[in-house]
Amino acid sequence: MRSGISGRLAAWIAAVVALVVGVVWHLLLRQGTIPGRVPWMTILFHLGAAGVVVGYGWGVRSWQRRDDRSAPVRRRIDPLRATRTLALAQAAILTGSVLTGVWAGQALALLPDAGFAPFRPILARAALAAGSAFVLLVAGLVVQRWCRVRADENDDDPRGPGVAVGLGPEDLDPA
Repeated sequence: MRSGISGRLAAWIAAVVALVVGVVWHLLLRQGTIPGRVPWMTILFHLGAAGVVVGYGWGVRSWQRRDDRSAPVRRRIDPLRATRTLALAQAAILTGSVLTGVWAGQALALLPDAGFAPFRPILARAALAAGSAFVLLVAGLVVQRWCRVRADENDDDPRGPGVAVGLGPEDLDPA
């Protein structure tokens, strides 16, 4: 894979979402609305999803870093598995960036009122949720990088070297 979702795009998404959510929560807070605490399960879900993404990506990574590249019978990776792993990584990047923005926006809106005791645990959980969503985003970026094919890796492909591992429209059987 030569391109994908960049860290810069993910940062922009997170920043825009954080700005919008922060402004909305600021307006809601001024009207007397108090946000609820972020459930612990949300934080655990972000971390668990990051673990699943890394788990699936590890298989692609181990294929990319196989020890004996000159073996007579080269072990091949299932193209569908590699494509699905890449799609999962990119979904994690986008989901992680949006969720990071949502929870960071809520935390930033609560930050001016951090001295108010009832807001402290809400602010702390929102910050933890933003951090765990950021872990999901980073896991997606790392696994996406693991799915890259070096220029000399795919020499047996008729489309040329450096083509991403995965299926293209010409690989699908119409039957």
